[in-house]
Amino acid sequence: MSRAKGILQTRRECYLCREWRGCRNDQNLELHHIFPGSRRAMSDKTGCVVYLCRDHHQGNHGAHHSPMTAHYLMWHAQDAYEKRYGHEDFMAKFGKNYKATKTRDLNEEEYE
Repeated sequence: MSRAKGILQTRRECYLCREWRGCRNDQNLELHHIFPGSRRAMSDKTGCVVYLCRDHHQGNHGAHHSPMTAHYLMWHAQDAYEKRYGHEDFMAKFGKNYKATKTRDLNEEEYE
């Protein structure tokens, strides 16, 4: 399966460094599938992926260890996807409305 062009970023840089710190970090980047587990392949196919620096990917507050960080990415990916293709299409592909989910309601599978 080929990866679709990312829907959240156009440059190869850490998405969260840009969003949260306002800086461009293109060092030690890792590809993060925003919707992991059983939704990983669909993340790849729909472009719901971002580049993250090692800290934002695997660090203590990174997407794989912080439900808040994971939820931030899921919310923004869903929003971007729906602006292009609609809510119904998102729900058909991913089966969950992350914009209506509170961070505390995420289960482990959804951020590991």
